[in-house]
Formats: sequence, C-alpha cells, structure tokens
Amino acid sequence: MAKPMMMTVNLRALFTVNRNRQARWGSAESHPIAKATVEIEGTSAKTTTQTYGNAQLDVSELASGDYILSLTPDAGNLLRPSQEHVNASDGNMTDAPGTCRYRPVKFKLSISNENGVLNVKSANAFDEASHGVAFIHSPNQLLIDWKPDWIACRHSGTRPAKVAPTIVLLHRTGGATPGSAIDTFLPAPTSSHYLVDTDGHIIKLVHEDLVANHAGTSWWNGQNRVGNVSVGIEIVNAEGDFTAAQYDAVIRIIKDLKLKYPGITRHGIVGHGEVRVRSDKNLTQFLKQPTKIPFHDLTLENRPGCPGVFFDWSKLEEQGLSSKADAALFAENKLGQEYGGYFQDNPYAKLTNITTDDKVLKKDKTSYGVIASLQMDLSALGYSINAVDGVTATGTYDAATQAAVDRFRRRYIPGAVKTNTALSPIFDRATAIALKRVLLDRQR
Repeated sequence: MAKPMMMTVNLRALFTVNRNRQARWGSAESHPIAKATVEIEGTSAKTTTQTYGNAQLDVSELASGDYILSLTPDAGNLLRPSQEHVNASDGNMTDAPGTCRYRPVKFKLSISNENGVLNVKSANAFDEASHGVAFIHSPNQLLIDWKPDWIACRHSGTRPAKVAPTIVLLHRTGGATPGSAIDTFLPAPTSSHYLVDTDGHIIKLVHEDLVANHAGTSWWNGQNRVGNVSVGIEIVNAEGDFTAAQYDAVIRIIKDLKLKYPGITRHGIVGHGEVRVRSDKNLTQFLKQPTKIPFHDLTLENRPGCPGVFFDWSKLEEQGLSSKADAALFAENKLGQEYGGYFQDNPYAKLTNITTDDKVLKKDKTSYGVIASLQMDLSALGYSINAVDGVTATGTYDAATQAAVDRFRRRYIPGAVKTNTALSPIFDRATAIALKRVLLDRQR
C-alpha cells in the first residue's frame, strides 16, 4: 500500500501586509486558529485544524492541476452575519474578550504531483478581499494568514437610554502594527470600536450600541463623556502618511455609520486631539459626578497628534464627510472689520503668547476684543476655549485658548503645524480666514 502523501496547512492570525510573511500580531506561532475546516473542493481531502492551528490533508489521489482550498471557521469563530449597514457581527454583545471571528475564505492552489512527490507551486487568494494571504512554507506546506474581522475587546456597557452616537472620533494608534494596539486593548478597559490596518483591513472590536472607552477624559461642544455619544476608529499609523486603503476604509465605515445613526453629520467627524482634555484625578471625578465635584481645568492636553498632522482631512471633505475651510464661502478681503478690525490694522500680526484683550489695543487705546471674538468662534465649532467651563469667552489668550487654536490649525490649515508633538498656537491672518470659512461651512 502506497504511503499517504500529506499536505500541511498552518492557520494563523498574523496581519501580514504586502505579501511579507512577517507577523504583525505576535510571532509566526502566535494566534493559531483551531477547529477550522480545511478542504480541497471537489475532492475527499478534508480535515480540521488542531489546537495549534495545524492540519494535514491526504492528497495522495490528487493529480497535478489547479484546486480551490476552502477554509471555514468553527461555529464559535464564524463571523455572524448582520443586516446592519455597518461592517459588524452581533457577536460583540456576548463574546468574551479575545474572541476572534473570521469570514470563510478560499485560495487557488496550483499543485504538481509527479512520481509521488508533491509540490505546491502557487497559492493565491480566491477573491480580492484582504481576509487571508497564503505563503508557501515548503513544497508541501502552507502558512496561511487568516485575518479576523472581529476581535472582542472590553467595553464600558451599553449606551445611556435613548442616546445614539452623534460623533465619530478618529484616532492614530502611534504604532506600526495592529498587534500593538490589540495587545493594549485586550487586557485593559480601553478600546475603540474599529481598527483599520495599513492595507485597509477593518477589524471590529466593540459594537456601536456599546460604549467603548476610546475617548478618555474628553469634552466637546459642551458634552462631557464624549465616549457616550461617539464611535471610535483607530487607524494604524506610527508616523507619516496614511495609506489610500486606510482612507477608503475609514470613509466606508463613516458612510455606513451615518446610515445607521442619522444624528452623525459631517460636522460630527472629529479628531481625538480636538476633544482631549487634561487627564487627572480631579477630572476623572468631575466626569463621574459633574454636578457635585468642582473641576477647573478643561484645557486641551495630550493627543495633539491624534490622528495627527499627516492625516489628510481633504479625503473626507471630498466625500462630504467633514467640515472644511471652504474658500468659496469667505474671501480674504472680507476679513476687514472681523475681530474688531485687528488684522485690517495689523495684517502681519500674530498672537502666540499669553496676553489679554485689554493689552491688544487700537491707536485710540480701546480694545479690539480680538481674543474674545476668537474664543466665541472656536467655541461655536465645539472647542474648549477656557479651563473652567469650556465655553465662556474670557478675553485671555491663555493655555486653553492656545491649545484650541493649535488643534484648529492642525486640522483646517494643512502644513501649518509640522509635527505631531510641537504645538503651534499662532492666531494670524491665515488662521482667522480659515476660522471664518469653517464657521460658514457649519451653517450649510
């Protein structure tokens, strides 16, 4: 009796990109996928993977030719279908943290079987989806990176009664791989709803009907607990440009969210750095009991580079998914008497350091009121502009107002801020013009 000819298939969740087999979540031996059905369609070659994600198929009877290798997850790891608009499974309501769910995936194999010697010549994804990549480990052994669409992460419970998301908060992971973010989220009560890899692969982490602790201590447009009314999207990015595939994925998620939650408008698409406030014990207590615990520092702090200066907001603007500084709405020569005529009298002036309106004076020694006007405009957009209540114009160009100006410039004046760390609290003519344009855009 002839000795069986075996082909080994190793299933792992690696998150490889660009057909580079380097694992981007753990190592090549990490995250095996057990109990999955592995079969070569149209043949008797069929088995299931063991604890460490390995399976052996008897291919003795296969002639040389092309075949389809089909992978089907165990029922406990199968992505549950959803009728919702968003890329979702309903598993995130009940799954234990760490549960991974996958879509069935297929690969085209080209096999040579000559004189009882097996040689897998090629292995490619059956379709254009980025859910799996096959690597030829040896002539009779395949390593398959099977990318989960769902990894259950911890959350903070259901949303408050009758509260639906009105904000989508964009984040940058600060790391080059999805694995570093996932490994941070899994053991901690911190997570986001979505994670977008550099190849555009979307991993869902928390259901939108649940509160994910992605916003931290945050304040926006008078709203405490921004996490209660927002959906978070983490984008894998250490530094530098985001990929075209990531923009496409983010746009797809936002469009789907808007269909499910009509309260999300293009003005509700915000960067995490725009809502981040000081993170300390007093604020934590304030957010738990805002009517009982006095708190006196709503200054934007931390996360100025989230999603950062390299995120191209125009990609979202082109799709009608973001507020924008539309030049058609406000011409430069209209600045005139705005801000008390400050830039008309001082076209090259810049506010950069702490000062007050009573020190920024006209020739007749009366105040322009430029700082208070600036604060009212920033507050109208949603930014916190003072440390006490976030909304009252104080006429002081203090740390809170400067931080708001910095965040505005990062988003609406491309190139004005060069790095994700160095702040740029410059209120100049260009910033004033952009601010007026965004204000008018918000009224449309």
